[in-house]
Amino acid sequence: MLTDTSHRNRIDHTLHLGGQISGEAAVNVRAVVGEFCAGPEDPTNTALDTAAIRRLLNRSGLSALHTARADTIAEVRELGEALGPPFAVRWTDATGSPRTVSVRGHRHLVQLAEQETSASPGPRGPYVLEKLVTGPRFTADTLTVRGMHLVADVTVTTVAEPHLADVSADIKAAVRALLDLAGHECGEARTEGVLTPDGVRIAAVGRPGHGSLLCDWLST
Repeated sequence: MLTDTSHRNRIDHTLHLGGQISGEAAVNVRAVVGEFCAGPEDPTNTALDTAAIRRLLNRSGLSALHTARADTIAEVRELGEALGPPFAVRWTDATGSPRTVSVRGHRHLVQLAEQETSASPGPRGPYVLEKLVTGPRFTADTLTVRGMHLVADVTVTTVAEPHLADVSADIKAAVRALLDLAGHECGEARTEGVLTPDGVRIAAVGRPGHGSLLCDWLST
């Protein structure tokens, strides 16, 4: 249907932020974005660095949470015991991918420490510990060209239809503000977070098509 519609209406390019679409009518959004950006697509390090994102959010007051920073897994255990569960631990692993683990008890904290200690060698961290918040989860996919952020899709769990428009407006405003703070100028981004009684709380930012950034649960 997509290919037929594109041919019939002489549409040369189709942008899709949810993943790859097969067929000649669909073009990888990264290639198309490059035609409109002053330079190559700009997945800024800040926008993908969990520690930097949390510092930006806390300093700006945009999505502040009770957090602590640890440079080693040993410090994670020490700070985690002091902070007390439940809390999330966010870091960038040895492959450069963002990771998030939810710690809901001492056993989870011990498991995380053991897994990280036995993981393949390579740079990782710093680790960011933050208190968990509850509420409906959301995902927002954006396309940025020359600093202008188009929020192409917002998905929210367990929010009644009459309230969805208001909630989506709040999410879009928070996401655009975050991307501005991070200096994101061009390319795709996926922002995930939670809607709390105190407003939008952003949890992570990454690239679409790489699975959920919000939770990577440890076994109970």
